[in-house]
Amino acid sequence: MSAYFSARESADYCGVSEKTIRNWIVAGRLSAEKTAGTFRIAQEELDALRNVRPHHRQRAESASAEVRAEGGPQVADASAEEVISPDQPGAAIMQAEAMAAYTRSILEPLVARLGEQEAVIRDQAETIGRQGAELAQARSALGGAERALAGRERRVRAGAIIGAVLVALALVAGMLAATGAVRY
Repeated sequence: MSAYFSARESADYCGVSEKTIRNWIVAGRLSAEKTAGTFRIAQEELDALRNVRPHHRQRAESASAEVRAEGGPQVADASAEEVISPDQPGAAIMQAEAMAAYTRSILEPLVARLGEQEAVIRDQAETIGRQGAELAQARSALGGAERALAGRERRVRAGAIIGAVLVALALVAGMLAATGAVRY
């Protein structure tokens, strides 16, 4: 019976990154079954691909068990990564996937920040809308007060004019009475 590894365990077993294992699966260099979202890769597939010798297999299995016990793989240095050569089958796909992953890693934080800013802007727009409605109400009330004040001013002016006319008439009447031109 063949042993099966996950993508992470296969990467540890072969001494490459998990992304390289996934790239090999996509490129068809490595066959795997996907069960419940997890790749299952037969040990024979990995042995055929990497030409792993039997005594290395035991060391890799113990390293894989250590990784599981520690809660995850340790990051290998960059020299352990396999370099994708342009003439390798599926190289363009692997390069495109790598570029897509890099682009996603840049864009995801920006999209998250944009969502936060959108919420802030929406809140500010609602506040501005409320303040605009309050301002319109205040202008309406002020307009009514201005109209009432203008009406009072007109009445006061008219009263002042009438009072001045009456005073002038009284003076004229007093002068006429003093000169004797008019008798009462």
